[in-house]
Amino acid sequence: MTKEFQIHLLGNPEIKRQGHIVAGPAYEKGWGLLAYLATETRWHSREELGEIFWPNASGKRANLRQVLSNLRGILNDHDSLSPVLQVSRHTLRFNPDSRALVDCFQNKLRAQFPHVRGIVPPVSNTNIIWPHSIGANCYLI
Repeated sequence: MTKEFQIHLLGNPEIKRQGHIVAGPAYEKGWGLLAYLATETRWHSREELGEIFWPNASGKRANLRQVLSNLRGILNDHDSLSPVLQVSRHTLRFNPDSRALVDCFQNKLRAQFPHVRGIVPPVSNTNIIWPHSIGANCYLI
């Protein structure tokens, strides 16, 4: 099954839509947020994400809102019936049934996004293949 988006987080991060590279997040923390949500597909509170990405900043929710809006625009999520990022007023997550493939390798992600705490393999996920793990719709490169 072909997915609309391919999200490459290893090496030089990039996002492809139908095989063509699209502009990445406008903010460095956008890549980190995308990596974190893709590897931790449970629901996250906005407060929790604000603490992870902006631990010493005031306006954590405003920062998150700005980065999230940018990501959702790139992923055409605002009006999508099957968004890559599922967003509610208080929580959000990477949609396990989304239109995206994600490449991941836990140790490389930790090295590439050192400011993101808690990148760990999920218990179950249909969008990411971890070495010696599960996943039907994602791949490693």
